[in-house]
Formats: sequence, structure tokens, C-alpha cells
Amino acid sequence: MIGDGTGLRITHTSSSTLHSSSSFFNLFLTLKKNLISIYQFCITNNVSIEFLPWCFLVKDLLTGAVRAQGESKGGIYDWPGFNPMSSSPTAFSSSKIAPINWHFHLGHPSLPILNVILSKNKLNTCLMTKQFSCNACQCNKSYKLPFSTSTLESHTPLEIIFSDVWTAPMYSIDGFKYYIVFVDHFTRYTWFYPLKCKSDVKPTFIRFKAIVENYFKHKIITFYSDNGGEFTALKDFFPNTWHISSYFPTTHT
Repeated sequence: MIGDGTGLRITHTSSSTLHSSSSFFNLFLTLKKNLISIYQFCITNNVSIEFLPWCFLVKDLLTGAVRAQGESKGGIYDWPGFNPMSSSPTAFSSSKIAPINWHFHLGHPSLPILNVILSKNKLNTCLMTKQFSCNACQCNKSYKLPFSTSTLESHTPLEIIFSDVWTAPMYSIDGFKYYIVFVDHFTRYTWFYPLKCKSDVKPTFIRFKAIVENYFKHKIITFYSDNGGEFTALKDFFPNTWHISSYFPTTHT
């Protein structure tokens, strides 16, 4: 049955396959001309067809993945041509990839494993060197050297306190730009205080000292800092001695 309501006699019946660059489809042909029954095509191959003014898309009915695409030529939707040679892998056929790029793409394998992969899969690559440098591999495979043995000893809480001030990369939601930490050498307890300005170090330390000395029932004996300006403001708070050495200690007795 055609558009004007008249009928045409079926003279041939056959089946075939229709290829695209990435898929093939089954056809049940009932016409002498190269026309496709959209209904029969969709039922046979479990697909849907989306027609656009400039092209049409053949989509998998379950996943929606595009399995083929054709163009509109002269008011007719033309099925894409099929080149048998295109069914074989042709990626990188005209350009060679550097070994370091294959190393990235394949998940950073070691050089011996990379050589085996490239050889077995006949992947095009430039001349392989004996070794290459990968910064990511060096960072992730490196290990931390042990710290040197410290000569400092403490036997009670607050005997030695370390402190430093850092600058945050951005202001917090409450307007804090700096923060100070206090670390107890004996217990490894760490106290963290956000600061809006470095001049807040002195009142923060006075408040910290009162809290920890009341909690541990001990006095702070030695206080280590980098002797920055925010810490030199504590000089008046340590009435007995003020020492500057390689550790910049401030001693309070």
C-alpha cells in the first residue's frame, strides 16, 4: 500500500543485512526498490529511528545508544555507505603515539609491562626508549625518609609546647584568615585556634595557658616557636627568661 491508497504487487521476498560503520542490521525485503519498511526494521532489530531535518539516527531501543546515522539528501534519508575496510581497527594508523602517552592511557604501567602491551597488541608508537620520566609515578612510588632522632625529652604534660601560626589560603565564612596550633610534646595533644589577625596570638595563648594548666594540673615549662613577631609579643608574658636559639625557645618557669 502506497501513499495514494493504491496497492503494489509483491514480486520478491528475501532477507539480508544492512551495515553501518559500527553495526549491522537484519532486513526482511519485500520490495524491488532499495526502500526500507521503518516498522519492520525497528521490530526486527529492536531499535527506534529519530528523523531530523538534516539526518536520521538509529538508536538501540533499550539503551538509547546511537547505532547508525544517515544524512538527508535531496529530501530522502540516505543510508550511510559501508566500507568493508572500515570494520577493522584503524585508530592511529597514520600517526604514532609517544610511549609516555600510552603509559598515561594504560594506567601508568611499568616500562616492562608497557613494552609487552604495545608489542602484543601491535599498537603504533614512536621509537621506544629504555626509560622515561613520569612525575605522577615518581610522586606516588616515593617514600618518606625517617626523621632524625630528637634530643628533646619530656616526662609530664606541658613540659614542652610547640606552636606556630599559618596563613589560610582564603578567609573562612566567619572572617578568620590565620590559625595557630599548640602541640604538647609529651601527650601529642594538639589545640587549634582560628585567628582573624596575628595580633590575636597573645590573648589566645593566655586563654590556652589557663585552660590546659587547669586541666593537666601542670605548668607550661618550655614554649617553642619560630620567634616571629606575633610570638615576640609574648615576651612580657614570660618575666623570667627569653632565649633565642636554633629552636627559638621561650622558657617560662
